[in-house]
Amino acid sequence: MINNNIIILGAGKSQIHLIEKASQLALNVFAVDQDKNAPGFHLADYNINVSTYDPESIFSELKREFDNIKISGIINSSSGPPVLTKAMLSKTLNLQTYPINIADIIIHKSKMVQYCHEYNISAPKVIIFKEGSKIDPYNISYPVVIKPSLSLIGKSGVYIVNKPEELLSKLNSAIKYSLDGFINIEEYIEGDDVSFLSFIKKGEIKTQLIVDEINSIDATGLHYGIGYAIPSKYSNTDLENKITNLAKSLIDIFKLSTTTFNFSCRISKNKEPVLIEIHLELGGDLVWDVLIPKSVNVDILSDGIRILSGLNRSSPNYKIKPTAVIYHPGSKLITDRSYDIIQAIDREELEVKLNNSINIYE
Repeated sequence: MINNNIIILGAGKSQIHLIEKASQLALNVFAVDQDKNAPGFHLADYNINVSTYDPESIFSELKREFDNIKISGIINSSSGPPVLTKAMLSKTLNLQTYPINIADIIIHKSKMVQYCHEYNISAPKVIIFKEGSKIDPYNISYPVVIKPSLSLIGKSGVYIVNKPEELLSKLNSAIKYSLDGFINIEEYIEGDDVSFLSFIKKGEIKTQLIVDEINSIDATGLHYGIGYAIPSKYSNTDLENKITNLAKSLIDIFKLSTTTFNFSCRISKNKEPVLIEIHLELGGDLVWDVLIPKSVNVDILSDGIRILSGLNRSSPNYKIKPTAVIYHPGSKLITDRSYDIIQAIDREELEVKLNNSINIYE
């Protein structure tokens, strides 16, 4: 029987660094992609040329071509349906990652927010708008954030709406990005955006990082990302403890076992973390492949792959050099844009450099 096998969902440009890292750890990589010319196929040990949205076909191909194998882990770096694919494959392959129903709840923001409210997790108040339904714009308290319930690209179709006359047009714009025909109309919470990034094993946080999101809003109300900075301005404060406690609560409520686990939260004016989104994929936006390798003195990503694939590991002791990644403007996906890396001797100096850099691009 072939051992130390992992599945990587996707073999495109964004997955190349994952395939390379896994291969360096002597893992046999089964790469899955519907594009027969996916560049990652040239680096993987075995190729499965089917859609990452289709767990049944992936498993059938595994059984047909590679029946005498044991898969020890699944890695996914894409949001949306592949998160559900991983859950379904995990159940079939007897891997403890996260339940299928939980994957479905988390990838649909409308379901996720409502689920959090049921368990008294602090999250924005929300109105769920369904495509084709009617809504009275004057019966809503403004400002609000509107966002697709299920989309493939982070922050796509997200708008800040300040008055009722703008609501319907922004709903029409946002619905173009919604895969399920639903839009969240959420209360706007003023504050800073922070992301919690982690690898967990059997429900226990093994590695965690807290980073600041750098976002902006254009003249049309479109909410978009400018970059990320590490360490967070809230690192080594009481708020970091609150964010970590929130993470532990979410792991318990959502029954998460061995997986990547990331979430974004807004730090309210009362200095409390308010949950905005949860992600069970390995993330993107140049965080894991650019920002973290530039800022951290050890290979945390390889350590995370060890966790996800069941390999033995020793907990890394890492130091963070204050670093930010800032995207250059453009209509391309963030992973296809040029970017700047900004570094400093401390977080205060980084903040000054960030402000100067952001002013250039805005």
